[in-house]
Amino acid sequence: MGLSVVLLVLGVLAILVWLALRDRGGQMPGEVVYRDTPEAPTLFSQKYRLAGRPDYVIRGSDGFVPVEVKSRQCGKFGPYPGERAQLLAYCLLAEEEFGGRVVRGELRYANRKITVPFRAQEREEIIGLLREMRAVGHPHRSHEQAARCRSCGFRARCDEALS
Repeated sequence: MGLSVVLLVLGVLAILVWLALRDRGGQMPGEVVYRDTPEAPTLFSQKYRLAGRPDYVIRGSDGFVPVEVKSRQCGKFGPYPGERAQLLAYCLLAEEEFGGRVVRGELRYANRKITVPFRAQEREEIIGLLREMRAVGHPHRSHEQAARCRSCGFRARCDEALS
C-alpha cells in the first residue's frame, strides 16, 4: 500500500510539473503543422472567401488549434472583440486547410493565455460577421488621427491617405 501511494504522488507531481513547464515555456503538446514564416503560404478558404496567417497551428489530441500571439498584455476585460473574431476566422481557415476538427483556438498575450472554444455558436458568430462585413462593401478609413494614418499598414494602397 505504501509504494502505491508514493507512485501515485510522484505521478501527480510529474503531471503538475509538466503543466507548469508547458505554460511557462509557451509550448503546447502536439505537432506544429503551420507556422507564420515568410515562406509559409497564406491560408485561404474559397468557401468563406477568407484568407489569413495565424501565428501557428498545432495538431493536438483533440484536433487542430490555431494560436495567435499578441505582444501586448491582456487587460482585465479579456481580448478585444476584433482579436477574438480574428482567432475564430483562423479556426475556420485551419478546419478547411487541414481537413480536421477544430474545437478551440488560443490567444497568447504577454501575461496570459486565453482559450476560445470553437463550437457551433462561435462558427455561426464568425460566419455572420463575415456576412456583415461583405454587406458593407469597401469601408472608408477613419482619418481623424494623422499619426495613425501614417503608420497604417495599408497606407501604400490607400486612396484616402492623408499624406
